[in-house]
Amino acid sequence: MNILLVTSQFFPKRTSAAIQIRDLAQEFVRQGHSVLLVTPAEKLNLSVPSALDVEGVRALYLSSIRISNVGYVRRVLGEFLMPYLMYSDFKKSEYFKVPWDMIVWYSPSIFMGPFILRVRSFIKKKCTSYLILRDIFPEWAIHTGILRQGVIYRFFQRIANHQYNQADVIGIQSPSNAKFLDHYALGGGTKIEVLENWLNTESNQKCAIQVSNTPLAGRNILIYIGNMGVAQNISALLDAAESLNARTDIGFLFIGRGSEVARLKEIVEAKGLINTLFYDEVPSNQLPDLLAQCKLGLVSLSLKHETHNIPGKFLTYMREGLPVLAHINPDSDLERLIIGTKVGAAYSGSSINNLRIIIEELLANADNYQVMSKNALNLYRERFSTARAANQIVYAASDHINS
Repeated sequence: MNILLVTSQFFPKRTSAAIQIRDLAQEFVRQGHSVLLVTPAEKLNLSVPSALDVEGVRALYLSSIRISNVGYVRRVLGEFLMPYLMYSDFKKSEYFKVPWDMIVWYSPSIFMGPFILRVRSFIKKKCTSYLILRDIFPEWAIHTGILRQGVIYRFFQRIANHQYNQADVIGIQSPSNAKFLDHYALGGGTKIEVLENWLNTESNQKCAIQVSNTPLAGRNILIYIGNMGVAQNISALLDAAESLNARTDIGFLFIGRGSEVARLKEIVEAKGLINTLFYDEVPSNQLPDLLAQCKLGLVSLSLKHETHNIPGKFLTYMREGLPVLAHINPDSDLERLIIGTKVGAAYSGSSINNLRIIIEELLANADNYQVMSKNALNLYRERFSTARAANQIVYAASDHINS
């Protein structure tokens, strides 16, 4: 099968989304499919684009403009222009007239609809389109207070609706998210299904961060990896760290980037938190070694969230057998998953004292900890393999073509 895999995640950056796309592309290749990964280059390409081999994947870098580490207005403008710039380059390439059997693309971003529409219009055969929907925007921005109902919200809704209508199948990451698509005018033939997140195993290289060489040496480490923006509510975790600052056996490690990092570091300094360190993101193949030095994996989301999310960091923790503490929105699918599979604890309240007590209880019972660790490994192996996700997507294509 000829598969065109489209992403806005600036492959091969080490965000969890970019790693997921890489893993999926590599699995498609392992299964014998012909795969082209199309990704923005964050710069204008004045020559005819040609594909490169990147980590075993054929990747085509197309023109775009920078949207990472820029202001909101520039980011929106960049994402709006991105599909048009990418399509202009794609038309010049040798891959434009390939008879693709399937187009798979990943959201975020919500702006890729025009690219998918234009590519599909030139394919002279039945071609299945599959949208991997990981981020239901702008709904979550309304819930967290980043956006308000109004012209800007309706603009983003129209953009999202256009993207949704390019998909024959939309794979949502959690069952309860289906209700949020009821607000959109989807085509009658669009199928919605649950496509759970996935993650490959990684080669284990020694991490540049060695806790034994930091001020947190000898402590039980609670680690957070990933984006640190408004939607992640990291401030609550820092409040928990402050409540445990007097304990010399517990430390907090935050790994990643995001719009809130500078402010969070200022909080740590202002409060004199000697149990908390921040580091930039690390290569994915160093994560197994880093997580082996830690005791609990942290997941944090704004309590105002109403959409449901099974974040990539959660899968990373499960893969390494690391029990999890999730401070997340109430009555979420992730909360039910954690409690039902006994891989850690989930707390959806706002009491920092209660959050501190949960942390202390998770670290106090060695026997229970070992059970949670074993359950985490089993959960990853049973539900979150890349092969399972790839098989489901390919089956959807075959099912659509034969219908």
